[in-house]
Amino acid sequence: MSLSGIKITDQTIETYDAMRFKKQPGGLVLKIEDEEIAVEKEVEGSIDNILTDLPEAEPRYLLFDLPLKNRAGLDVVKTIFIFWMPMESPVRLRMQYASSKTTVTRTLRGIALQVQEEEKIAITLEVLTVKINKRQGINAF
Repeated sequence: MSLSGIKITDQTIETYDAMRFKKQPGGLVLKIEDEEIAVEKEVEGSIDNILTDLPEAEPRYLLFDLPLKNRAGLDVVKTIFIFWMPMESPVRLRMQYASSKTTVTRTLRGIALQVQEEEKIAITLEVLTVKINKRQGINAF
């Protein structure tokens, strides 16, 4: 349970585990609702598909499976946690999401990278790939 008392639902954990098992590009948008963290939307495909319907003035947690090559040149899928925190969000919502973030990252296993963004333009496949490669010790260029 988080500092805010908000918990992640069992259904959310099951949906996340199923997403990771697929090892396909896609992800989840998580929302705090009724004092629980639940899946708002499941999305297949690119990061752009996740960003399309993202609210401009409300925080969300995004989980995205990013296919890439590891240091050995093998195909792998890494899960990225994106904490969407637009500056236009009401302060109460910002505090609620910030105090519950650790619950998500500790409960959902296998997150390879965590980033926090406040502008959609900063969330691109190229930026995420560079960040994850850097974390793995792979130079992008």
